[in-house]
Amino acid sequence: MDDAALFWEFTGADSLNVTYSPESFEKFRIGETRTLTIQVIDAGAAFEETRSVTVECMDKEICEVVSYPSTIDFLLEENYTATLEVVVKALFLGITQLNVTIGDEVLPPFPLRLLRSDREAKVTLYFNIFLGIFILIISTMMGTQLELKRILGIARKPVGPTIGFCCQFLLMPMIGFLLAEFGLPKDSTSLKMALFATSTCPGGGKSSFWTIIFGGNLDLSISMTFTQTLAALCKSKLSAA
Repeated sequence: MDDAALFWEFTGADSLNVTYSPESFEKFRIGETRTLTIQVIDAGAAFEETRSVTVECMDKEICEVVSYPSTIDFLLEENYTATLEVVVKALFLGITQLNVTIGDEVLPPFPLRLLRSDREAKVTLYFNIFLGIFILIISTMMGTQLELKRILGIARKPVGPTIGFCCQFLLMPMIGFLLAEFGLPKDSTSLKMALFATSTCPGGGKSSFWTIIFGGNLDLSISMTFTQTLAALCKSKLSAA
């Protein structure tokens, strides 16, 4: 048997030995078409017969079965072995499977993992590279604008960080909880949890970007981000304990 083939033995009213070749579609991307070869051996056959074939994708929005034979013949001269080819087209990103039925026998499903097209993968790669360089430049620019004396002054009189701490860990979670409880449908448990979790997360570097754009106090923004992140880290440790 070919090492690249996937072998199952299905036992039912008849004994069917099924081989899928290849074992899986490597890097099966959106828009591509692949051919799956299925070899079926009816070990329990007592006479020659013709059986119907049905092949379909479990999720028809993800893949499409382009073509397959409607029937196959189990002949004595071929040792009751039938081979069929199934052409599958990838439509959308996701994970699904091919369901194959021969006569009354349901064969084990063939797994499919569909990836983004080559163009989408390249666009994502280039965008991530650009984004990384952009964030590095902006972060460097923010660092050059910081003044240590002003940061130490904020640390001596932490009025701004204290207000930010109270808003972040008292006011925002309360508002998030009320919005989740009374602003979302009762059966939307996951959405409620997501909204509440978002309301409890401290601000990050993006707040500093907006501070630069609108001419705000960058030293205060950095100080508040640092204190809130540190407080969130300490609170998570206390919760774990």
